[in-house]
This record gives sequence, structure tokens and C-alpha cells, in this order.
Amino acid sequence: MPGQPQLPPDNRYRDWVERIERIQVETTYLFWSRKLFRAVQKMFQTNQPLGACGGDAWRWLMGIYGRDAVMAIRRELDGQAGVVNLFHLLHEMKEHAYILTRARYYALFSGSLIPVRHMEHDFARLGGPPGPGTLDDHIAPQVIAQDLETLRQKSDAAFSYAQRLVAHRTPAGEVPLTLDEIDEAIQAVFGCLRKYYLLLTAKNLVGATPVPQYDWLAPFRVPWAASTFEAPQDE
Repeated sequence: MPGQPQLPPDNRYRDWVERIERIQVETTYLFWSRKLFRAVQKMFQTNQPLGACGGDAWRWLMGIYGRDAVMAIRRELDGQAGVVNLFHLLHEMKEHAYILTRARYYALFSGSLIPVRHMEHDFARLGGPPGPGTLDDHIAPQVIAQDLETLRQKSDAAFSYAQRLVAHRTPAGEVPLTLDEIDEAIQAVFGCLRKYYLLLTAKNLVGATPVPQYDWLAPFRVPWAASTFEAPQDE
């Protein structure tokens, strides 16, 4: 974290692990939110009576998801000091790339049956020198810098939207944003997270969206407004 320039390498490394675990949890929520939104979107597209009368409700739900998503994206790219996010994590890892050694990565597999050649392949794929090398070999800082730039480019539209429209009061027409641009930013966040989550924890995030162990569509099969329902009166 900023403000910790003298942090010992082992402590800094453990801090990175804790931070990326937190980012992973929040990113999982973001993808679950997108799954719910897409399910509701399909309901409005395939249910003609709902689509015919629910325009206002649909725009309201789309606005809730859109604002939630772009603020989550903004949170990962926020450059303000003291923020726990991908931007600061990757920037700090770039500045202290010497900590991301082959030895630390191999130690994550201690006691496993994974062949060393597989560790060598993955370490090189993640940005380290190819081949067996030495245990002091580390991830190249320029690789992390490129990942940061790619993340910034692919999330720029959503980030700018959040900065100017959600966090401030810029007229909506001045900052257009599409669902495809939101998806591109979300996928960029996940792609970056997946790579560095593997590097720091040796855990592979196969999919971004969690698989629920319950009937998550059940609430949508229940009529939301019963025959006795009356909308609350505005004050």
C-alpha cells in the first residue's frame, strides 16, 4: 500500500496476497450481478406481456445494474492514495517486481504433485524468464506495466463514464456508454485479476461467474404484486 516504502519483502508479498483475495471476492459479486441482470434482460426480451408494459421498470433495473457495474470498475482503476484495488496493486508490484521471484511462485506448490516443468511454463507465461533459470528470477516489471496499460485502455469508456456521470453531475448525453463497453471493462478486470491471482496464490480462476447451489430463479417465478398489493404513497 502507499505509505509503506520500507515494508519488508515478505510482508509486502503477504499484503499483496490479502489484497488480491479481497479484490477477487468483490469481482465475483460483480459477475454475479451481471448474471442476474442478463437473466432479467432475457425475461423482458422473451416475455411479450412483460416487455409491453414494463418499460419503466426495465429502465430502472438497467440503471441500477449499469451504475453498480461502472462504479465497481471505477473502484478498480481509482488512482487515489490508500485505495485497495487492481490499479494500486499492479503499480506497486511493478515497482517491486523483484519480490515476485521464481522461488516464491514455486513455494506455492510445496507438497503438490505438479511437475516442475509445469511451474516453469506457467512462470514464463506470467511474465518471468523462460526455462529453469534461477530461483532469484522474477516477473519482468515491463510485463506488469503492459497489463496495467491494457486494463486502462479496455476500461477507459466505463471509467470515464463513472468519473463524469455517476460520481459527478455531467449531463448524460455528453458521456454515452453501451452495455458492450461495460462488458469489455468487466472482462478486462477479470482477465487481469485471473493472471495475478494465479501468480500470488497458485489458484486458477476458471470462470468469473459463481455457480449457485440453490434455485436462484425462484423469486422470479413468484408474482411480485399480489392482488391485494397497493403501491406505497409518496410523502
